[in-house]
Amino acid sequence: TTHGFALNVNNNLKYFSYIIPCGINDISITSVSKILGYEIEIKDIQNILLKYFSQVFDFTLTSNGKLNTFEECLNISTSSKSA
Repeated sequence: TTHGFALNVNNNLKYFSYIIPCGINDISITSVSKILGYEIEIKDIQNILLKYFSQVFDFTLTSNGKLNTFEECLNISTSSKSA
């Protein structure tokens, strides 16, 4: 099986009511804005997310961790720090 990663920030969660995520019947999908109670800009969380995501999965960000656009988020180096 293949798994991915998604962070729901300000999206419409209505469409998730039509699926059973990961085959688990008794869970629901949420978003950052629903948890916080207000909308948040992606740029306000992307650097924090990528910092910790890169630490957990052991890769290095190519722009010194200071990302301003979604396109920059995709421009990462997957070379392992432990190699």
